[in-house]
Amino acid sequence: MLLSLVGFIIFCAMELQAIRYGIGATAMEVNFDPIKAAMFFTASQIAYILTTGLSKLGVGLVLFRLAKGANMRAVRIILIITMVIVTLWRLVVALIFGLQCRPLSVAWGVGEGKCLSTSVLGTTVLALSGMDVTISWFYALLPVYMLYKTQLRLKLKIMIMVLLGLGAVSSIAIIVRIKYLVGLSKLTSASGGLATQDAAETTLEGTIYSILEIALSILAASLTALRPLLI
Repeated sequence: MLLSLVGFIIFCAMELQAIRYGIGATAMEVNFDPIKAAMFFTASQIAYILTTGLSKLGVGLVLFRLAKGANMRAVRIILIITMVIVTLWRLVVALIFGLQCRPLSVAWGVGEGKCLSTSVLGTTVLALSGMDVTISWFYALLPVYMLYKTQLRLKLKIMIMVLLGLGAVSSIAIIVRIKYLVGLSKLTSASGGLATQDAAETTLEGTIYSILEIALSILAASLTALRPLLI
């Protein structure tokens, strides 16, 4: 989870820089720089994609460690498959956003080149969000099955399920954030990748739920380290 935390810090830093230079602002100020704002926002998107993937892998690895015993072999195989899917899909989406414009600087309005259509980017993000919701709920419900037959005290079982169940709460943040993804349809990536003011404001609001999603995922996986204190 250390890598997830580092990625989370980088993501927040990129978002704060984007806000500093004017993303989501309703009035122009002296220090605003639309090019720098779009550049940091683009970087934050890629950081978000990779960081959420790391946080999902962290939760999956925690479950993998808990899945001990011969009767958990199938569970371990399923967990490996889900983690491979998360990794591969994250890399694909990161490449799509990293190569959305050629050269990438066109995405923040510098130079000339070609960019992917907003529909491609929007569909990609929606597909990513759909997978995130599915994986989050799967990881949240799996401990119920895993701990049902383990030789642990009932109090400890309930505590572990509650801690890992926080991952399901992160999926609620994803669902709420989906409505803000409509802002992506307003991105003018075909003509330079810069967002309109309305799209910037909408995306900024969605960023709040992006931060909550990652923070809750990291918290859910990290709190399981308290398990020895409960035995």
